[in-house]
Amino acid sequence: MKKQFLTLLLAIAVISFGTAQTSVFHVAPAQVDTFSDEEDAPAHGDITNLTNNTINLRWERKIIDITPGCETAVCDPNTCYARHIGVRNLSMDPNEHGELTVHFYRNGNYCEGIVHLTVRNLDNPSDSTVAVYTLNQATGTTELPAANVKLFPNPFVEYFSLENAENVAAIRVYTLEGRQVSRLEVNAYNIYSLYQQPAGVYIIALEDKNGKVFQGMEVKKQ
Repeated sequence: MKKQFLTLLLAIAVISFGTAQTSVFHVAPAQVDTFSDEEDAPAHGDITNLTNNTINLRWERKIIDITPGCETAVCDPNTCYARHIGVRNLSMDPNEHGELTVHFYRNGNYCEGIVHLTVRNLDNPSDSTVAVYTLNQATGTTELPAANVKLFPNPFVEYFSLENAENVAAIRVYTLEGRQVSRLEVNAYNIYSLYQQPAGVYIIALEDKNGKVFQGMEVKKQ
């Protein structure tokens, strides 16, 4: 009986391994944080087809937060699109590599922004990835902290913590629709909760002591 049970477990493992799928593309980095006072401030990312076949993707931009008067636009390996375009299909040749960049346009204004970009495999909708792009307008007298904070665990159930968070003063929490649902002050225990919020995907924006956002990331509450 024991031998039959072990054989069954082995068969299940083989089936699971055989059906497991890996992504056919790669987006890097997952967090793109840029600091600039230029009129056109690009947050540079890239995308790679990991296969020897042509793949069909779709990217979708969601503007989580942006200073009034500022605008964004997306450049993919095909072209740089107009500012009002928030979704496009993308066909990539075998092993093709190209940019996946979000441009922030000041239009003469002070500008800060957070953009969430989802890329999905049209032939396998479960194969998707996200990147979060942030802009904080740098000034000659203000230096922003390095964007090297890590959040764990992610996904989380009840609580999450931060690593390399010495320069974090507060944590903004947004829905994917761009609604700020919480602002958490940093505490000595380094333990944070979204107990009042339902399970789902949120955008975390980290503030320094001057209230400037210097890093953004996606987090999932289970």
